[in-house]
Amino acid sequence: MIALDFILIPSEFLSIPLLGWGINGAAASLLIGQIIQTVLFYTNARKLLQLKAPKGIVPTSCAAALSILAVYALSTYLEISRFYDIIALFLIYAGAFAALAIIFRAITVKELGEMIKMLRPKHLLHRPLR
Repeated sequence: MIALDFILIPSEFLSIPLLGWGINGAAASLLIGQIIQTVLFYTNARKLLQLKAPKGIVPTSCAAALSILAVYALSTYLEISRFYDIIALFLIYAGAFAALAIIFRAITVKELGEMIKMLRPKHLLHRPLR
């Protein structure tokens, strides 16, 4: 991860040109490092504990990654200056994730409807306690 920081953050080192992304390079380095760390942890845990991947983890991860990339690409063209801009981006992300999760068959439309129902306070108040 330190090597990624070294490559992505400064613009040059000893007259050798580097990417020079600055704070964006630090964020990219952190993200790449966390992904690598997660994959290594999962593969080692799977070998040691004989774990199986949960069904749908790959399609769900792909839907999340593509949604994040779409919102990031959109945010580069928009001026985000108010709190409601962030809320709008979150809603766009949530919609893109839900659509991609259905396309990748990670969830069904019925399951999505149940999740949306859970967000309604009126529905929550009328549920019987067990």
